[in-house]
Amino acid sequence: MDDVAAFTARAALDSETPRILRIAGEVVSARGLAQAASEATGRRFTILRLGGPGLLTPMIALARTLAPGRDQVFPAWQGMQYLRDMVEGRGKLAPLDNDRYPDLSWTGVREVLGRR
Repeated sequence: MDDVAAFTARAALDSETPRILRIAGEVVSARGLAQAASEATGRRFTILRLGGPGLLTPMIALARTLAPGRDQVFPAWQGMQYLRDMVEGRGKLAPLDNDRYPDLSWTGVREVLGRR
């Protein structure tokens, strides 16, 4: 949040800011996230593959039918849909504008996970 706030403040004061800016923190794979968590905490983290996007799609449809969650802000199937879309790379922004203000630095995944 601090990194995004600093970037947003700079963009707000920049007279040449474009209408759209794309920023994202460090991009890591599931394995990279497990490794960063292990390094940050000293505990061993691994990944457990229970299936892929091809399995999630019918599970989402089933969950949406059986438990639509009409009264919930974020029903369970929506979380599954988000996970599937992220795994498939649908949420990845390109190109990123992270380097627009070179004096700003971005906090890495390992550092964020190491905070307690």
